[in-house]
Order: sequence, then C-alpha cells, then structure tokens
Amino acid sequence: VTVVDVTAPTITCGANTTLNANASCVAIHTAPTPTVSDNCSGVGTPASDHASTTYTLGTTTVKWIVADAAGNTATCSHTVTVVDVTAPTITCGANTTLNANASCVVIHTAPTPTVSDNC
Repeated sequence: VTVVDVTAPTITCGANTTLNANASCVAIHTAPTPTVSDNCSGVGTPASDHASTTYTLGTTTVKWIVADAAGNTATCSHTVTVVDVTAPTITCGANTTLNANASCVVIHTAPTPTVSDNC
C-alpha cells in the first residue's frame, strides 16, 4: 500500500492594508506572514513575491505561496495600498495696490503662484 499526500496545505493571508505615504511618497510596511497548516507534517514556510518592505503610491498585490513535503502548493494574496495624504502647497505673490488710470482702468499681470507637491 502506498500512501500519497494529494491534499494541498492551507494558507491564510492577512487583511488588505492602506498606508499613508511618507515625505518620499512611499510607505514602509512589513506584511504579516500568513498562517499555514497541512493535513500531514512537513508544511514549509510561506514565500512572498514582494521581498521589499517599501511600497510605492497605488495598490500592490502581494502573493504568497507555500508547499508541503509532498509538493502540494497553496497561494493567497493581499493588497497594500499607499495613498498620498499630503496636500500640495501654493504660495501667491504679495498683495498689490494699483491706481486706476484716467479711464478708471487698471492693467495688471498677476505673478504666477509657486506650487509644489511632494508626490
């Protein structure tokens, strides 16, 4: 009699995560390792396709895989979303007082404001 393990292990990923971007427009996050189990002994350690702890703006799907001693595999995934919550800045020129001409008209070109955004 040959006993063969044909049942895949189970893997459960953590919840999806939303993070605020830092001043460099990224977020640093260490995703929790998924929980795994198997009906037979010998389940491996889950591996992720996102080795870095740095996430850029937007949504990144992180896929995890685990194998048991018989080579059966299971996967799960979760998302890490990084959002820009820092408002842009705007600096306007100084207030200006102008005198109207004889026709009660003022011709003035306002200076372009200075704007910036970290992302």
